[in-house]
Amino acid sequence: MDFARLIELVRIAEALGHASAEVVSILDGHALVIASLGRKVLQPRALTASENRLLGSPAGHARVGRSLSFAVRSKDGTLVGALTLSDDVQAIAVDGLYAVARLIAEVLLHHPPEADHDASVALLDAMRDPIVVLDSCLVLSYASQNVSTLLGRSARELTGTSAIDFIHPDDVALAADAITRLVAGREVYRSLLRIRHGSGQYVRIEVTGNDRTHDPRIRGVVLSLRSGDRDLELADELERERSLLAAVLDQLHEGVVATDLTGIPTVVNQAAKALHRLPRDARVSDISLAQIALWDAEHSPVAPADHPVSRVLSGEHIAGQPYSIYAEDGTVRHVVISGRPVVNAQGEQVASALAYHDATQARATEGHLRDRALQDPLTGLANRQQLTERLSRLCDATTPMLIGICFIDLDGFKRVNDTLGHAVGDEVLRTVARRLLAELRPSDLLARLGGDEFVAVLTDTPDTCASAAIAERLRAAINKPFVIDGTAVTISASVGVAMEMSSDLQQDRLLRHADLALYSAKAGGKDRVEFFGDHLADAAEGQHRQVQFLRDTLDRNQLVMHFQPTVHIATGAVLSVESLARCRRNDGTLVDPSYFLPAAITSGLISALDRHAFDLSCQAAVALQARFPDRLVPIACNFGSLTVSEPRFADDVHATLSRYGLTPDRICIEITEHTAFALSERSNEALCQLATAGVHLVLDDFGTGYNSLTNLRDLPFAAIKVDPSLSSGPERNLSDKVIAEAVVRLADSLTLTVIAEGVESLAQLERAQALGFQVAQGFHYSRPLPLDRLLSLLSSPPVGWPFPPAEPATPPR
Repeated sequence: MDFARLIELVRIAEALGHASAEVVSILDGHALVIASLGRKVLQPRALTASENRLLGSPAGHARVGRSLSFAVRSKDGTLVGALTLSDDVQAIAVDGLYAVARLIAEVLLHHPPEADHDASVALLDAMRDPIVVLDSCLVLSYASQNVSTLLGRSARELTGTSAIDFIHPDDVALAADAITRLVAGREVYRSLLRIRHGSGQYVRIEVTGNDRTHDPRIRGVVLSLRSGDRDLELADELERERSLLAAVLDQLHEGVVATDLTGIPTVVNQAAKALHRLPRDARVSDISLAQIALWDAEHSPVAPADHPVSRVLSGEHIAGQPYSIYAEDGTVRHVVISGRPVVNAQGEQVASALAYHDATQARATEGHLRDRALQDPLTGLANRQQLTERLSRLCDATTPMLIGICFIDLDGFKRVNDTLGHAVGDEVLRTVARRLLAELRPSDLLARLGGDEFVAVLTDTPDTCASAAIAERLRAAINKPFVIDGTAVTISASVGVAMEMSSDLQQDRLLRHADLALYSAKAGGKDRVEFFGDHLADAAEGQHRQVQFLRDTLDRNQLVMHFQPTVHIATGAVLSVESLARCRRNDGTLVDPSYFLPAAITSGLISALDRHAFDLSCQAAVALQARFPDRLVPIACNFGSLTVSEPRFADDVHATLSRYGLTPDRICIEITEHTAFALSERSNEALCQLATAGVHLVLDDFGTGYNSLTNLRDLPFAAIKVDPSLSSGPERNLSDKVIAEAVVRLADSLTLTVIAEGVESLAQLERAQALGFQVAQGFHYSRPLPLDRLLSLLSSPPVGWPFPPAEPATPPR
């Protein structure tokens, strides 16, 4: 084994890591020291924590506390040893220490140590300096292999000869005295003797003796030999170390540059040459500081005084500073540089050292990820985050300008998705994005917030009229037909616009105002442009009051339910009752749902309202069942699309019925035609499951939309409530009567109960009856009643309708 080579590698490792190092072989859970500068070799010791960690993982290195170990592995990955450093090692040195560990592996695997190797002989062979062993008769019983480099004689020639034969006659007495004193108790003794070289000349040899006569494996005096004239040897040793260090540095992926105290480069490894576009064979002596020029974060050349080399030479430590390197062809490499002064044993600075990390790919990846983070993946437009950043910059603009926000929502886009599929819908959105961009100026920004909502930021618009013209162009661009894979698609857009000066800009407020304007545009009939104004601010304030009122009602448990009967026209019997929510004020008066329902829908409180109302309705159903155990009067509970679309809607209904001990036929689930149209396929499946379990489904407001028949096909309704405009309202023409009669016949053929809604007078009742309706609901029979009055009604049905009205609910003051 080339122990001298291993010692050189240990020197390199200590120079790189600024810490003491050992090369160990790992055998049977112990470490056997193979090489160290302390020359304590082939001595077993316990594994360090970092070496133990290498045993348990395929990692290339392991750090535990201040100990750092690098794996020395065979080609098949077997761990055969480790390079262990016993002090803190900076991360900048790790790449170089990996290269040293690979070189150590080559040496160890060329002649791996055997576990049963004679420790004493291996110890002597491993020493850096030549070793001889003298027995009690001063005969050389052993000579290490490298003795020939010093004495010009092979180990075989020397073994078995007397040492007296090689010692200068004038130094024999000195040698004898030294050995006598050594075996008399001196552990280590050093002398300078003249020894005859193989050439016949005498050379001065420094001899260090160690008495091992008591060691049964050695039984002699161990002498270490070293040349008395070390200058030439040290020069050769230094050159070998420099060559080895240069080879290691050239294997690093990181660039390394070192200079003397004048700033002249003394080390430029291949990675640094590649970063600075220098030839691979360029001599370091020919490289100047001007050839390793750098640019700063502002893309300006770094002045010589600010160059990292100059900063380090002035005593500064640099950690992770970003720079750029520009080539003549215009390409650029981004690097992160760390550097520190190099000091000698006396603490004096003797050089500077820089380490380059190529961050070009990382910067490109970071830029790509940032672009993706700021862009809508479907259309490539700005997303919400980029919109927010643009508005923040406009808030900080030094020159005041008028800023406009256009909120754009596509009318009828859901119908495209549902009827033609999401692939067509996505292509429509991409085409919409292209059309809107074509109508905007380069200084404007177009963002997609998700779904079919877009936002245009109009910067530095001259006045409101200019913004109105742009908004109108945006609306008109969407009105043009779309042809997707041969299919013509037509949609429209509603646009809400808000304006503010950049000096007064508050982006949350501006976006909220534009959203309110959009809401007004859609409420006003869609396909129009609406500007934010004081009237919308007042409406928003009113809606805020409504939302707060509803939230307080739910928090204080002040929701109450009234019940309106559904009556069989011929017999006057109550067939079912519909539960209707009311909010109770602190003074005990009731608030009509027309006040708080719109706010519940827009604020997202509708689900909480529906769940609370359903719970109260189930309590009323328990009271009905207790009062009339032999009579079935189902309670119809209203649900909005948001509630029905919740993933656990069906489970929650079953759980509530189970909690109150109700069978499914005690309730009906009532949804409007608009709600039924908005439901997803999964929500339809949930309703079908409930219907299969025995819950009755009722379709309300039938005839008000465009999908009435589709709703009857997709869901198993037990009853339909026909809108008053068809069932009991005045006939505007013959078509109304024909349509109403057709609805009744259709319901009969589908075995559906058909209910005439909004019957408020005897004349309307007679009209509904003439059209074929057998069940009716309305004020002609009864207003919504509290539970106690409902129980009274069912206990003693009136001789004739109408039933005495309950106290009407009123909006809050």
